[in-house]
Amino acid sequence: DLVLLVVDAGEGPKPQTWEHLAVVEQLRIPAGIPVITKADLVDADWLALLAEDLAGQLERSPVKFEPPRIVSAVTRQGVPELLQRLEQLSREDARATTADAFRMPVDRAFSVAGVGTVITGTPWSGTLKVGDEVQLLPGSISARVRSLEAYGEPVESVSSGTRAAVGLVGVDRGAVGRGATLVTGPVRWQPTGALDVEVELLPGAPPLSRRQRVRVHLGTAEVLARAYPMTEAEPERPATARLVLESAVVARGGDRFVLRSYSPVTTVGGGRVLDPLPPRRSARSWSRELSSESPAERTSALLARRAQGLPAADLSLLLGLPDWEAREVAANLKDVTSAGDILVSRKVTSELRAEAVARVERFHRDAPTEEGISQETLRRALKAPAPIVEAILDGLVRRGELSLVRGHAAIPGFKPASAGTPEEVARVVDLVAGSGLTPPSVSEIEEKLGIRGALALLRIGVKEGRVVGVESDRFFSTESLALFAGTVRELAVNEPVTPAQVRDRLGLSRKYVVPLLEWADREGITRRVGDGRVLV
Repeated sequence: DLVLLVVDAGEGPKPQTWEHLAVVEQLRIPAGIPVITKADLVDADWLALLAEDLAGQLERSPVKFEPPRIVSAVTRQGVPELLQRLEQLSREDARATTADAFRMPVDRAFSVAGVGTVITGTPWSGTLKVGDEVQLLPGSISARVRSLEAYGEPVESVSSGTRAAVGLVGVDRGAVGRGATLVTGPVRWQPTGALDVEVELLPGAPPLSRRQRVRVHLGTAEVLARAYPMTEAEPERPATARLVLESAVVARGGDRFVLRSYSPVTTVGGGRVLDPLPPRRSARSWSRELSSESPAERTSALLARRAQGLPAADLSLLLGLPDWEAREVAANLKDVTSAGDILVSRKVTSELRAEAVARVERFHRDAPTEEGISQETLRRALKAPAPIVEAILDGLVRRGELSLVRGHAAIPGFKPASAGTPEEVARVVDLVAGSGLTPPSVSEIEEKLGIRGALALLRIGVKEGRVVGVESDRFFSTESLALFAGTVRELAVNEPVTPAQVRDRLGLSRKYVVPLLEWADREGITRRVGDGRVLV
């Protein structure tokens, strides 16, 4: 909320002063007061010159700094006025606690006799009460709040912006330390190993290169990461990048972080978290709306990178908003729909609808004698969460774009073609039977006989009990399979039979032996044990 930038009157600003200012600016602290201390050690002219120079330097800062305050702890010069100003700003900034989930980055952990493990930090959001159930992440340690203190005084609750000490029940001191995060629901907090971010480099910092190792400071955590810029990252030009972390952190959309070089360790920039749980492959979905200040635009951008949809429970974490507010944003978006608790872009559902119809039409062309594609096959082919697929198919049926017949999806009005005459079926079945244990594939049958639709004719042969599909494109006659089963039983009567033994006995290649042995396993004739088969 407010930073005091302290400068020694006798020494003036030092290199660490400007580095601290850079950190404050990257964290987007909104306001500040420059404080020149030890005023009793220098003369008035020097103080005036220092104050003027410092104010000029700070004019360019995004932090809104007030005019410098000059103080002395020895003479008390300026101290009452500074305290009065701080009290005034504190009253003006008295925040209303929003109904958000509690989150507190942990900066210290220690043990206290009679209390147990105590952690300290400054809550970033929500309210915590004595008796609340909490989690420590990463690590998924569950605990209960035994006691609370704020500024050294026992309290029943603490809220965002308060300095807090939390006594925990059921947590070993060695299991928690600086960098952990204390959280409560309803947000579904999740540790993450990658962050999609917007990066700003400081003037004079070298450009960010691919796979460059950096230090990421977020909350109280410091983790090493590899940077993968998506756009050119240069000083004073915001760029997007993926940070692949070497240790997991707890992050939320909109979180600010500081970026430091790996070696030598110096601040090179910072930025903002755009997506704390980025999809593995999102190179095509780095839209400008992902960096927008509008929650609605960011929601649309986050959904656009998730073809599988987005659980509504994750939206609060992604947007950095209270759960109720995040759901309200999604509910007001015209380009977003939901299936159960899954949010999905209407563009995605439109593409899925078109794909479902196209797959049914293609199935009719490839298998004109079948009444339709199996519903289960169609569901798997669409590769989307089950609630979304069910909603898509239900909608297509309601609108009359698909019909469901005995568990199969078809285009309304489609009638299966006749599979063929008995003579045509006989030609195909006889070819398979005459080939013994080395029958041709479906495409080879069509080529040999100069026909199309051999698969449909073979399926009639299956229904008549004359052939069996051992592979998706290769059928064997029942007589040939009986011969094979008898041979396997003979070979395996006393010891496991191997593929090599079957190959040598029948004179077959592995192309036929392996599928036939797998068929015997499915039929309950044999069972695989190591490299061999035994009789069941």
